[in-house]
Amino acid sequence: PTRRSSDLDGRFPVDYSKLVHAAKENHVALEVNNSSLKPGSFRPGARDNYKKMLTLCKEFETPITLGSDAHVEEDIADFALALELLKELDFPEKLVLNSSVEKLQKFIDEKKATC
Repeated sequence: PTRRSSDLDGRFPVDYSKLVHAAKENHVALEVNNSSLKPGSFRPGARDNYKKMLTLCKEFETPITLGSDAHVEEDIADFALALELLKELDFPEKLVLNSSVEKLQKFIDEKKATC
């Protein structure tokens, strides 16, 4: 279960503190969508909004996933902009669930156990 990054569109107000806390409480990973970070993206303010969200995720140890949101084949698994943002924020790799198959599987198994 991942909260879609479309919720981070600058045209819609989001209470990032509530979002991050609710995700952690409900064992839901939040997504950082690489496509939203591209110049000219149709999601205005996505980079600044992700910075707010990721800062809180880091503080409260709420896990995330990276998504490419590829609509053309050359964008498949392209996380360059998302990784650049994580590096800028010194975001811990331990909170990036899809940085390893084992970590992601453990998260999924833990979610299944709570359902």
